[in-house]
Amino acid sequence: MLGTNRHAECADCHNAHGAKAGNHVVGGANGNIIGANILGSWGVKPTPWGSAGSPATSYTVVDFTSTTPGGDNLEGYLCAKCHSYYAYGATQPFVPSGNADGSQVEESDITADFNVNNFAYHPVFESTGKNRPLSTANGNWPANGLGLTNTFRYMDYLSGERTGYYNMTHESRITCTDCHASDVSSDPGGAHGSGRRWILKQNITGVGSNANFCYNCHRRDVYGDEGYVGPDADFSRVSHPPDGLGTSSPFYQTGSDTGNNGNKFGILCLSCHGGAYDSTENQMKGIHGSNMAAGPLSGSDPLGYRLMNGACVESYTRPTSLQTGRTEFRTVTPATDKVCNKNFSNFDITYSSTANYDCLTIGDCSN
Repeated sequence: MLGTNRHAECADCHNAHGAKAGNHVVGGANGNIIGANILGSWGVKPTPWGSAGSPATSYTVVDFTSTTPGGDNLEGYLCAKCHSYYAYGATQPFVPSGNADGSQVEESDITADFNVNNFAYHPVFESTGKNRPLSTANGNWPANGLGLTNTFRYMDYLSGERTGYYNMTHESRITCTDCHASDVSSDPGGAHGSGRRWILKQNITGVGSNANFCYNCHRRDVYGDEGYVGPDADFSRVSHPPDGLGTSSPFYQTGSDTGNNGNKFGILCLSCHGGAYDSTENQMKGIHGSNMAAGPLSGSDPLGYRLMNGACVESYTRPTSLQTGRTEFRTVTPATDKVCNKNFSNFDITYSSTANYDCLTIGDCSN
C-alpha cells in the first residue's frame, strides 16, 4: 500500500463472485454491518484494541460471509485493512486531499481515531456511542421517550420514510460510507470518489450549506449555521450558538472568515468539534473520534470529550445545569494556520447559560 504504487482496485472491496445486490442498512443498532454488495470480501478486526488514542497493532482476518449481526462483518473492518497499521505499519502515507489548507499531511490510523477506549468516537466499530443520556435528561425535549434522538433527523420523518439517514438515532451505529461517498446523491453508494475533498458526501437535506454534511444526521433546527438559529437550539446539551449571540455570533455569520468559512474545511461544526491538527505527528485529527488531552485552561476537560478537538479550540471546561462552562480558542495567524481562517480568541466563550442537562462523567452522559 505504501510508495508510488499505492492504489485501490474494485476487488480490494468487492468480490465479483460473492457480491449480491444491496447496500448496507443505514442507522439502527446494526447500521455498521456490511451490505450484500460486500459479501465474499474480507477485512481485519483489531485483536485486541490498543490503549485509548493508540492504533491496534494486532488483527484477525475476517471473511464476510453473511450480513447477519454478530458475524464479524462490520464495514469498518473492510476499511481497516487499508487505513490502519495493518496496511502501513508505523509509517502512515500522506492524505491525497491534503490538510485543510492543502499542505501535505499524514493519514491518521482509523483504529486510533475510532478506538473504542477513547473519550469519544463515532460508533463505527463494536461499541455504541458514549453520548446516551436518559430520555428525561433535558426538560426541553418533547415527552416522546426519544431523548437525545430529538436532535437527529429521525425526528423529521416520524410518520414517514424510514430508510437512509432518516433512521439515524443517537443509539445507532454507522459506517465509513455514511460520510465518505459521492457528493452526488444519485450515484451508487460507497467510497468510490467525490467532487469534495476527503471523499466526503454533501449535505443532502436541502437546507444549510452544501458542505456541512453533518446535517445529514444531526438536525439543523437544533444546531443551526450561517444566518440561522434553529427553534430547538435548547435540545442540545449546550444551546447553539453557545455564545448566546444568535445570528450575530461570528460562528453563525456569513463571510469570508466567519461561519462555515471560519475554518479551512468550510464546515462550521469543525471549528469546535473535530478538525484539529497535530503538528507533532503532522496528522489530521478529525471528527472520527478522539482521546485528545486537556487544554491549558485551568480545569479544562480532555478535548477528546464530546469531540471538542475542534480546529480552533484550545481548551474546554464543560458547563453543568448549575454553572456555566468556558471554551477558549487558539490565537492564530489565519494566513499561515493549517486549519483556521479566523482568530476567534477574542470571542472566547463563557457560556451565556448553564447546560440543559448534566453530563458529569467523561465515560458517558447517562446521568
